[in-house]
Amino acid sequence: MTQLLATLLVLAGAVWVGGVLVIPLVNRAAWQTLTEGQRIAFFQRFGRLYGVVAAVSLAVAFSSAGALLAGHQVDATLIAGLVTAVLLVVATIIGVLQARHMTALRSAAARWQDAARRSRVATAGRAATALRAVIAVLTLLLVVEGVLLATA
Repeated sequence: MTQLLATLLVLAGAVWVGGVLVIPLVNRAAWQTLTEGQRIAFFQRFGRLYGVVAAVSLAVAFSSAGALLAGHQVDATLIAGLVTAVLLVVATIIGVLQARHMTALRSAAARWQDAARRSRVATAGRAATALRAVIAVLTLLLVVEGVLLATA
């Protein structure tokens, strides 16, 4: 059972980390090749599809990690891992809400073409980039904490 749980954890973690690494590349490629309207439609569809993949990968990773750590002594590393996992979930939920907000902002800016709306899109875009960086750092931190727990 331990080997199955470890396999699920590694695969789910790989899917999550892969998404964290690939999403900025997809974003860049979309900005370089698609029109504004195409980008809005693309990211609406991509977000819905990838949201399911990301949610399942986190659920499987956290469930299998929890089962593997069930008998682990409560220590600072375990507590830090739990806190990081909770922060990652919170940041991800905020990211989903922010992405939906960005879609609405971009759609409005495309329809109305005024400077104030474009300015709000740019500001919100910088905030989205910062949040993606936070999610990436939390992901890296959780991987390190997981390795520390697995090798303790």
